[in-house]
Amino acid sequence: MAIKLVELTDAAVKIKELMDKDPEGWQESLKDIEAKIEDKIIAYGIICKNLEAEANVFKEESEKNAKKASSLNNHVKFLMGKAEQAAIEINAKEIKSGVITAKWKKLPDMVEITDANILPESFKRIIPETKEPDKKAIKEALDKNEVVDGAKLIKDRRKWVFV
Repeated sequence: MAIKLVELTDAAVKIKELMDKDPEGWQESLKDIEAKIEDKIIAYGIICKNLEAEANVFKEESEKNAKKASSLNNHVKFLMGKAEQAAIEINAKEIKSGVITAKWKKLPDMVEITDANILPESFKRIIPETKEPDKKAIKEALDKNEVVDGAKLIKDRRKWVFV
């Protein structure tokens, strides 16, 4: 049974604690465990790279499928427009076949705004603007040692990456 990375890490921490008390004899054990941890980290890196590549394939396929769906929907709109225009020209109310029926469907009433500037205020609603922090401007100010209440600059950040 394979040892989990967390188990190896816990074991390394315990050995380091024991080494502080009695350094002899633990050095070799610690090196073995650290080597196994390094192997696990490399294995995680390989898995992460493979999963990222697989995710990119799905993302690309998704984008391609979205474009295809959009194209098909545009084609449907085009054909529906042509069919509607032809039905108007021949004054058709309903056309039946063994497979499908084409007919006019009553739609709900709809408001068209012809000039929003002359609408009475009672028919207008206020959509509040959203405000969010401008992190770029805040960073520039903090880099110049300016005080910005409600913000702080975090330096020396690190992220574990597989390259």
